[in-house]
Amino acid sequence: MNRKDAMISQLIHFRDCDKFEVYKDRQPAVANSTDKTKDLVNDEMRFCCDELLYCLNSEAPQEKELYAIVRSSKDQIDDLMLDTEDEEFCYVLFSVIGDILGIDVEDHSVSMEQVLLQQIQRLMENGGIRPEDLPGLLGEAGVRPEDIPPGLLGK
Repeated sequence: MNRKDAMISQLIHFRDCDKFEVYKDRQPAVANSTDKTKDLVNDEMRFCCDELLYCLNSEAPQEKELYAIVRSSKDQIDDLMLDTEDEEFCYVLFSVIGDILGIDVEDHSVSMEQVLLQQIQRLMENGGIRPEDLPGLLGEAGVRPEDIPPGLLGK
């Protein structure tokens, strides 16, 4: 079995398993996850694997394409606003996917501050908050304009 076939086989196994059963030892707190959370996470992981399998079955899959699929799936997980344990468990699962693919699935091109700002911006978009509304909202909460991180307002 060549490397590509091995990746496909491992991805199929990963896609089809119940991640909360097979990988629960890596984050024991997920034993308390709700059925809804388990379904959401398992569904997103299955979707991610399906996209990766489609890419791997193409003529010449590129690492950057595989990476982009995983990053997009990570963004979807971030948008679910899971509790800390479930979110950390998802990162464990993405690490497993990275190991299967032989790629680093972390985004090292941005700082942690930038990652957090991007997450806040996504949450704002999901909540219907426009960047121009933010100073007023924060002012109502007692935050001074000079204390607002520049990247948060797109400056």
